[in-house]
Amino acid sequence: MSKVDHTFPFERRKFIKLLATTSALGAVCSFIPGHTVWAIDSAITSNAAFSTFLKVSETICGYSTLDSALGQRIFTLMQQRNASLGDQLNSLQSLLNADMSSAEMQGKLQSVDKNQQALFSDILRAWQLGIVGTGKEARVVAYEFALMYKPIADVIVLPTYAHGEPHYWAHPPVFKNA
Repeated sequence: MSKVDHTFPFERRKFIKLLATTSALGAVCSFIPGHTVWAIDSAITSNAAFSTFLKVSETICGYSTLDSALGQRIFTLMQQRNASLGDQLNSLQSLLNADMSSAEMQGKLQSVDKNQQALFSDILRAWQLGIVGTGKEARVVAYEFALMYKPIADVIVLPTYAHGEPHYWAHPPVFKNA
């Protein structure tokens, strides 16, 4: 009989215990407040431009309250793309009010410049689709929590992942002969 040389620093049981411990520790740490993916930065939520952004977003989207963590992410990305976002938000806020219907909003938007119209569309797209920007500059900020799923949430299970390549549903299905 030959002797087994245990020069490897970890034995299998020690490795499994270490793996189980780190997995449990990771699970516990994920429940600690302040370690969320979209942690709210107190400096941005107290920002007047951010407050205006949320009020304008609620008016545009038609919801009385929107998720401020998601709003922070959208606002930050929009602010990076648009240096004059604060001024444009103020003028949009003075133009729109929560009592307006969609048709009235569209009528008011016809009287403003293209930048205001583009900002209106960008805000609506960001909340409804969960995407800020277009083309190669587009950034996904929400998928499962995009507002487009809110009206159908009680009927359809929300997709939490893409089922194929972009626009996969536009192609007709391929049938194979048996």
